[in-house]
Order: sequence, then C-alpha cells, then structure tokens
Amino acid sequence: MDRQDLFPSSGRVMDPFAPLAPASAYEAMALATATPRRLRVLLHEEAIRLCGAALESLDAGQVEAAADHLTRARRIVRQLQCGLGKAPAGAAGRFEAVYALAHRRLIEADFYRRRQPLAEVLALLSCGRQAWEDLAASSPAPADPPAGPAEAWTG
Repeated sequence: MDRQDLFPSSGRVMDPFAPLAPASAYEAMALATATPRRLRVLLHEEAIRLCGAALESLDAGQVEAAADHLTRARRIVRQLQCGLGKAPAGAAGRFEAVYALAHRRLIEADFYRRRQPLAEVLALLSCGRQAWEDLAASSPAPADPPAGPAEAWTG
C-alpha cells in the first residue's frame, strides 16, 4: 500500500520528480522521517478522518462516496493489523482483537449503510490512536534489526 492510497490529495498521479509545493514537501519529509510508531498514529488519524467523511456522506445520501471512504478506512485498518509484528509483545493480541472488530464493523457499516457501527469504529480508532501516541512518547522506538550478512560485509 503506498502513500497515494492512504493519503490521496487528488485523483491525479503525482510525478515523483516534479518539485513539491512547500506543504507537500513538509508532509513528505514528515512521513519519510517518522518513526514506525508515529506512522501508526498517522494511519489512525487518517482512518478516523475517513470514517468521519463516510458519516457525512451517509448523512448527505452520497452512498458511493461513503463506500469509497469506508473501503479506504478498511484498507488502513487491515494495514495496521498486518503491521503488528512491531507491537510490544503483550499488546499485539489486544491490538489484533481491536483491529479485527473495527474491520468487521466497517464492513457492516458499508453493507447496511448504518451509522452505529461507524460510531463504534471511531471510538475504537480514537482509543488506538491515543495508545500508540502514549507508546511513542513513553518508550524509544524499537531498534532496527541487525544487518544481514550482505549488509555487514564491507569487503
């Protein structure tokens, strides 16, 4: 999953060699230098934003837009779930359960076009975001794995 899938600013594809606007350059640098835990916080924030946009779209009767927001939110939740290998040992199982529930409730909200499952997902993601912010602030990021044989050899 690339950045364009998670944080689309428009429907067009960006030229990687084109100069960036100052805000885009700042955003790109913030993403490139963020710790894994900070990236998780950013993913939570984007999923929360998408769920809010889906609620607004449902209220406005824009079913296709709501479905698009929910699909993107589900992809982010699935990405969060797949990346749990970097979670602290005891927390991984709890985060797994939260993400699995959030994913199921997003599917339900999309299928039945209901607000209640979305409200639950927003609460789950908000708690998850706060937990990852606390983890990022309270302990240093995990160290990179040791270099493999090919990287360690200086020849």
